[in-house]
Amino acid sequence: MLKSKKIVFIDDSGDPGFKFGRGSTKYFAIALVVFDDDIDAEETSVIIKKFRRSLGWASHREFKFHQLRSDICCDFLRAVMKGNFTIRAMLLDKTKIADNQAIQGKTNFYHFAIKEVLAHNPDINNAHIHLDGKAENEYKRAVRTYFRQHLNVTKKTVEKFKFVDSKTDNLIQLADMVAGAIRRTTETDKSDHDRYYKIIKSKIVDLWKND
Repeated sequence: MLKSKKIVFIDDSGDPGFKFGRGSTKYFAIALVVFDDDIDAEETSVIIKKFRRSLGWASHREFKFHQLRSDICCDFLRAVMKGNFTIRAMLLDKTKIADNQAIQGKTNFYHFAIKEVLAHNPDINNAHIHLDGKAENEYKRAVRTYFRQHLNVTKKTVEKFKFVDSKTDNLIQLADMVAGAIRRTTETDKSDHDRYYKIIKSKIVDLWKND
């Protein structure tokens, strides 16, 4: 019997700091874009390539939620809705986090956030995880060690880790766009705060909040 494998692309929106009033965001969103197989992942990547081409952009130009006009964000999200994937996400109000270890440094918080969002999605097994690979080698080694120690205790949540460059990986860019859309819902003073969420809502199978 073949094992059920998930292909997961993870990105976040907000910052992991806790210096409220001095630049740190109150809310932090982390999004998982989950595919059941490589074919679905590749087909969604092609959708993004074609959308980029329709804009007349160079092939290396990156989609990042907080750098795009509202109309392009909306059109991007509408285009990718044709892909076969699901969204699992977590939206954290950092002022309500009581885990002392989680707030002792940005790396610890990022580990904590990914561990929590995976823990809230127990159907993800034998996953191939893709993370933004811009971090230094020391950080990458720490991530691998942390997840092996904390996630594969009672079951094999993670089978492989792969660090990828968001500039060349369309599906990490998709995760960025989804995370940005979800965190924007907290910025209720902005007229577009729920515009993007409404587009992706049907793909969301789990959105956990700590409020």
